[in-house]
Amino acid sequence: MSDQDKTFLLVDQYGRLMTVPGYQDFSIYPRVPTAGSGQTNGTALGIYKQLTFMLMITAVAGINPTLDVIIEYQFPGDSTWLKQTQFAQQTGVLYEWIGLVINCIAATYRVRWVIGGTNSPSFTFGVHLHAKAYSI
Repeated sequence: MSDQDKTFLLVDQYGRLMTVPGYQDFSIYPRVPTAGSGQTNGTALGIYKQLTFMLMITAVAGINPTLDVIIEYQFPGDSTWLKQTQFAQQTGVLYEWIGLVINCIAATYRVRWVIGGTNSPSFTFGVHLHAKAYSI
C-alpha cells in the first residue's frame, strides 16, 4: 500500500487529533499572466512532513524578463514571513514542472515572486504543491 492510499492519524500544532491523507495536492498559484511582483495568501500546511513546490511557465513577454519565485513560511501567531528557499531565476518558457523539495518546518507557507525586465515584462506561470504526510 502506497502513502497515497493511506490515512494518517496526527496531532496538529494546537494539540487536536486529526486524520490526513498520505499526501495532498494544492494549486498555490494558478497559471495566469502576471506582471510585477506579488505573493499568494498563506496556505496552512503544518501537518505535513515534506513539501514539493513545482513551477511551470507557459509564456513570457518583455525584454530581458526575469522571474524569481521564493518560498516563504510563517509560524502560528507570528505576522513575519521568512524565506526558506527559492527556485533558480527563470528567463523563459518552462513547459514542464520543475520541483523544489523541502522539509516542512512551519505551519503556513506562501509563494512570493519578483518579475524584472523592460518593455512590460510578464510571465504566465503557475505554482503547484504536493504535500506528503508524516509516515508512522
